Amino acid sequence: MGFTTGDNDDDDDIDDDKQNNDRPSIMPRGVHTRIQEINSPQELADFLYQDDDRICVIKFHASWCKSCQRMGLKFQNFVNQHGDWIQGQARYSDCDEREVLREGRYRFASIEQGANAGIFKELQVNRLPFVHLYADGKQLAGFPCGATRFYNLREHLDVHEQERTGKPTASGSSFAVAKTTTTFTPELLNKIIAMDAKGELKSARKTAL
Repeated sequence: MGFTTGDNDDDDDIDDDKQNNDRPSIMPRGVHTRIQEINSPQELADFLYQDDDRICVIKFHASWCKSCQRMGLKFQNFVNQHGDWIQGQARYSDCDEREVLREGRYRFASIEQGANAGIFKELQVNRLPFVHLYADGKQLAGFPCGATRFYNLREHLDVHEQERTGKPTASGSSFAVAKTTTTFTPELLNKIIAMDAKGELKSARKTAL
């Protein structure tokens, strides 16, 4: 499984920071944001089916992907602005045991390609970096999201929030959202787990790398 990386970032003259008046979000001392690092299909299912009605933002990336690294800086700043704030280091394994200092507007997770080739394959993620949006366990959108086109994420979120609430968004976005055809279901979870048990994901990882 080969990957296409980037979204013509180097050829795009849009300064996304200036266009959206973004500034680096400075966190209070000792406070960190909560981004769940997903490393198995079961962890993905647990994240998506939590009793929480906020939109879930999932970043798909790879350690070797330069475009992912550039996008990751903007993603972290966006999480700082709109994610949960917790006390202490942001290791998600014990985040639920920590006090949430501020509940964010969205929930965030990331999936790295090297250890999760089966998830990438079954969700048809073949371009990096990539983002999925979910709500109530259902996929809302999936789209490439490089550094200079990071506004795609904001516009998708604006549109889906307007669809869910019926209220105009602050930006008044009229962005047209493409409908997705692949979603993460309990059936798909079982399929990925079965593939892993048979060792089929090892060959998928080799192909992807």
